[in-house]
Amino acid sequence: MIHGTPIRADRLTDAQWKRWAELQESIPEFDNPYFRPEFTQAVAAVRDDVEVTVLEESGQEVGYLPFQRGRFGVGRPVSGPLSDFQAVIIEPGRVFNARRLIRQSRLLSWKFDHLLATQSAFASHHRYVEPSPVMNVEGGLKAYLKRRINGSSSTRGVRRLNAKIERLIGPIRFVPHTTDLEVFNTLLRWKRAQYQATGMTDVFSFGWTRKLLQSLLDHSTPKFSGMLSALYGGDRLLAVHFGMRSGGVLHSWFPAYDAEFSNVSAGNALLMQLIQAAPELGLERIDLGKGMQTDKWRYMTGASDVAEGAVECRPLVGPASNVWLATRDWVKQSPLRAPASVPARWVRHLRERALFQ
Repeated sequence: MIHGTPIRADRLTDAQWKRWAELQESIPEFDNPYFRPEFTQAVAAVRDDVEVTVLEESGQEVGYLPFQRGRFGVGRPVSGPLSDFQAVIIEPGRVFNARRLIRQSRLLSWKFDHLLATQSAFASHHRYVEPSPVMNVEGGLKAYLKRRINGSSSTRGVRRLNAKIERLIGPIRFVPHTTDLEVFNTLLRWKRAQYQATGMTDVFSFGWTRKLLQSLLDHSTPKFSGMLSALYGGDRLLAVHFGMRSGGVLHSWFPAYDAEFSNVSAGNALLMQLIQAAPELGLERIDLGKGMQTDKWRYMTGASDVAEGAVECRPLVGPASNVWLATRDWVKQSPLRAPASVPARWVRHLRERALFQ
């Protein structure tokens, strides 16, 4: 039987980090950068609530569950709302009980919102399952466009877009990866302006998030790195993208563009340049994260399923939470939706801020 022991992330041994890395590299399901041990280490360096439950069976370490320990015994994914993928990193064929694992982690509850739906131990704890779009970029731009589910498969639109940028602004220059702090700070400034304009929670108003991205930018190895890409028109910086990379997989995280040049679709132009350079960069897939927003729907070549839910070890909380969720869904579909939307946005905003603390 598998047994789990929670350990502060900063107290894991080098051998344990190495074993985690070996598991991640050997199991295709865990090829996204979020599953690399370096990501958990980076978050643990800027927060003091990161722990890892080490799973053992017959005296052998067989898996790892990283989490953040919150108030009242509630565990959440490492990096909280910034986490786009979650899972127990575990050897294939190993069977564990989700509720027992959470109890052994000395938690009363573990909440997840981007959990790999293929981890069957958590199936009974799912509330929703949603697609997480991906882009297969093997072979570069032409091959990608032919695989794309929605939108044109021709390169003509890309050529027209590039020509428009060069005509109105200047020659296109694409930088696949830079550590230029001016570019990095411009990304933060553009994103914060976007959050303010749309009423979304300002991710970068919390000091640890900025420190995390900075540390990821400084981390560069073949197996895990931050990746800051930039698109210029002449000497003008038009668009920036910050993601994380593990081997041939890039996770799209923070795209931004100069609002003054929104008419030239600079963000789209940067992405197409990135795809065109994929073979040279060794990229095979770009993960876009959960949700079917228009841009993700337009770019995707496929999707994997991720789940939202919670493993509750508190007998009365699970049923109460289910009632609240059912009420929320009913309001969304009822005539009360419009009058309820304003207070709901405030509640969501306060909840999101609490999750970033």
